[in-house]
Amino acid sequence: MKRTFRIPPILGILGFLGLLGIFYNPFFCIFFAFFSFFFWGLLGKEGSDERLEENISKAVSIAGRLALILCFLLLFSLDKKLPGESVVLWGSVAYAVIFTLAPALAYFLDKRG
Repeated sequence: MKRTFRIPPILGILGFLGLLGIFYNPFFCIFFAFFSFFFWGLLGKEGSDERLEENISKAVSIAGRLALILCFLLLFSLDKKLPGESVVLWGSVAYAVIFTLAPALAYFLDKRG
């Protein structure tokens, strides 16, 4: 069975770079860079089976729904005349967290079930 990911690991790097532009503290950059690749590595060590593929699909579905909800919340926030800088700041952090922790959710679902 060929393993395919619907959220590629490159999105973990993009999440890391989003946090890198926001936080100039090296601790946050190192922390999220570590988690961007750690859970992809753990998933890569697992044997590819139907259960793992199903759990990855669930995690991708949950992360996609969260990203879609966040998109509408950001548009709603910008429409309500909130400061644009703070909306972009918190939106960037939220997207970075979603894309960084998506493989963590897949790993958690696989180990739980």
